[in-house]
Amino acid sequence: MMFIVAVLMLAFLIFVHELGHFTIARICGVKVEVFSIGFGKKLCFFKLFGTQFALSLIPLGGYVKLKGMDKEENGMNETTDDSYAQKSPFQKLWILFGGAFFNFLFAILVYFFLALGGEKVLLPVIGDLDKNALEAGLLKGDKILSINHKKIASFREIRSVVARARGELVLEIERNHQVLEKRLTPKIVAVISDSNDPNEMIRYKAIGIKPDMQKMGVVSYSLFQAFEKALSRFKEGVVLIVDSLRRLIMGSSSVKELSGVVGIVGALSHANSLSMLLLFGAFLSINLGILNLLPIPALDGAQMLGVVFKNIFHITLPTPIQNALWLAGVGFLVFIMFLGLFNDLTRLL
Repeated sequence: MMFIVAVLMLAFLIFVHELGHFTIARICGVKVEVFSIGFGKKLCFFKLFGTQFALSLIPLGGYVKLKGMDKEENGMNETTDDSYAQKSPFQKLWILFGGAFFNFLFAILVYFFLALGGEKVLLPVIGDLDKNALEAGLLKGDKILSINHKKIASFREIRSVVARARGELVLEIERNHQVLEKRLTPKIVAVISDSNDPNEMIRYKAIGIKPDMQKMGVVSYSLFQAFEKALSRFKEGVVLIVDSLRRLIMGSSSVKELSGVVGIVGALSHANSLSMLLLFGAFLSINLGILNLLPIPALDGAQMLGVVFKNIFHITLPTPIQNALWLAGVGFLVFIMFLGLFNDLTRLL
């Protein structure tokens, strides 16, 4: 069942991505000849407003075919106004970025509506604490109301507020129906990174408290607060994914950490509510958007680089080399896909 959910979720996110290309292309006046989910032989299709919408055999992605795009790549001229080749470099870049933009927009909207509808959170109630917090006068069971006059609604907000703060913190707490003020200075905590490099350390600020895992609640936000919350969660997702990619490229993370569809199914098995499923989908959407912006042939990022080099630096690679790079890019992506699948199966055995 979870496998079907995972495949449907990936298919939907691919649809969102291709819808981005489609929508921006139409806004820029470019005719979209084909809108396909999947590659290869078309299983079923229909035509609407001059565009063929198709479901294809190999569900490893999707594509939109824009009028004049293939002719431009082959060095041929397309003179009609609804051709991709006739658009400005900015419009071409906007069309190519449209897929990732819609993936990002989808994630932000999910975060926004979940926050607006009320979010189940771990309340900022202290369950355990160390010497630093005890010396500041904090006790188990204290509820943190604000830090440096910034209201705290959930325990996860504490880390971000502490990370941005400088110097001594002013904590407003509730204890036995009384509001008290406590002051403490965060300590820098260093832990060994979970990477291939045993010498890599992660340092962060901490005030020495742990949550009471039994204290859960629902927090509601205003329109502005929900939007602010959505942007904050989106930023957190982007930072996490970019940092993971950086570690992978630099070699501080092992390729064994890569996951495929089976890994996604495993992660989905922990989603015990619709909101958890939507949160996972939003994070996966950010992932898909960022990965498509990488400068790998066959992905949007490489095509955007091609537009920049051709239209700004006036550098164009010969068609045979472009085709060879495209095939190499596809081969690399297929290799990564099977590597993720191999890692998933290895973990199961």
